Amino acid sequence: MNFNYPQWIDVSSHTYALLALVLNGLIAILWHQKIYKKLGLKTYEAIQRIHLAETPRLGGLILLFVLAIYTWLHAETKLAFILKPCLISIIPLSLVALKEDLFHDVTPVTRLVGLFGSGYLFVVNFSGPYPLIEKTFSAPWFKNPLALVIFYPLALTGLANGSNLTDGVNGLCSVIFLSILGSLLFLAYQVSDNTIMMAIWMLMILIATFLSLNYPWGKIFLGDLGAYAIAFLTGLFTIIFFGRHPEISCWFAVLILIYPMTEVAFSMARRYFRGQSIFSADTKHLHIKIFYFLRKIPQLRSYANPTVMPLLSILWLYPLITIPWAFKKPTLTLFFILLFWTIYFILYRVAPNPQEKNV
Repeated sequence: MNFNYPQWIDVSSHTYALLALVLNGLIAILWHQKIYKKLGLKTYEAIQRIHLAETPRLGGLILLFVLAIYTWLHAETKLAFILKPCLISIIPLSLVALKEDLFHDVTPVTRLVGLFGSGYLFVVNFSGPYPLIEKTFSAPWFKNPLALVIFYPLALTGLANGSNLTDGVNGLCSVIFLSILGSLLFLAYQVSDNTIMMAIWMLMILIATFLSLNYPWGKIFLGDLGAYAIAFLTGLFTIIFFGRHPEISCWFAVLILIYPMTEVAFSMARRYFRGQSIFSADTKHLHIKIFYFLRKIPQLRSYANPTVMPLLSILWLYPLITIPWAFKKPTLTLFFILLFWTIYFILYRVAPNPQEKNV
């Protein structure tokens, strides 16, 4: 019996997903035996680190490598027209993040320069159309072309940092962006944008293959490169989609991206009001607080890390749950945004503060 795939699924993309799975598996197996020791790479040390084993942080590199091969060798013309500028634009952040994943010696300022540079590179090479932000926010400032060069790189930088902040426990960052991409896929399906759907699907299956080795036991990590790249590509797809479909309110984009954007905004505000540098690492993130709480329970000590992600499902599933409702009744969008913030702050408030020395 022949199975007819939807038009927005390129069957060959499954072959590339299998390639990504094999490469992730090889890296996970050979890292300690052949690669890590021979290259003389130093141990990753950070205050927010919660993993004991030295695990390869190259999941993001594999994802981008396979996506680039697919884009230049196999993607159809319309899809390649979207993917190529996106991949080219993230070269600056890729170089900075890969150096951090391998050598752990990149300063926060250098990371921000790489992220903002990638956003700027996209804006100066993307002719649009852009989302009608000025219509949504009624702000004349957005009518100035200079606003594009400032707003979008800053927004993409914030999204990428929010992604990196959630990459502290196994599976969390991946499922957050699978949910975001799934929500964007739903909207693209509603307006029959097959090209955007193909781009979203390709990124989703590459994330899913990585997730199969990352969750629950963390055989390989996304690394900074993976967290940044997934967020950046998702942000670029969002910009392109809402630019192509001005009939859909940009408030949907806020609802779709709300978790990582809330995480970075809240973390920066929290550090600022505590007299810390907004760029300093800490262990006060919601998922880290939950992890250390679970570590105190003897029965859950060995399973604390993989338990965090399902416990936070109300947050990362939120776009998938609410977007279909909001699409039918757009007036609910602002209500759902406020409801998410309420849920997030309640969870953060009731979660106990970590006491790492007692763990």
